[in-house]
Amino acid sequence: FTPLVSGIDDLQLSYGVFGDDTRVPTRYYTATEVNGLPTVAIGGRNMAAWERVAAVRVCVVARTFQNSAAVAPTGSPPSYTDCDGTAVTNAAGDTSLRKTYVQVFGVRNRQSATY
Repeated sequence: FTPLVSGIDDLQLSYGVFGDDTRVPTRYYTATEVNGLPTVAIGGRNMAAWERVAAVRVCVVARTFQNSAAVAPTGSPPSYTDCDGTAVTNAAGDTSLRKTYVQVFGVRNRQSATY
């Protein structure tokens, strides 16, 4: 495992897929999961899963480069919430601080044109 960018512990993309005429994502899927979704008839048109992607969720977990002196008053290691929503406590002796950043971007995916 070789990091591409120092200080980035995790980077995950997930895709918001809609399933009806509201065109509002009902759930976020990994790319593999999107590939496995069926074609659905919406508005009188059969739409493949990738045509129904309306948003992309980007999650990044970043950490400090040096260990931090900021430790909880109890002396326990720092903790954070990862991209999967799981609470994670640093390993013993790891005082690096981590922060999770999440941003959702809408995509224009229904232009009915080929470029």
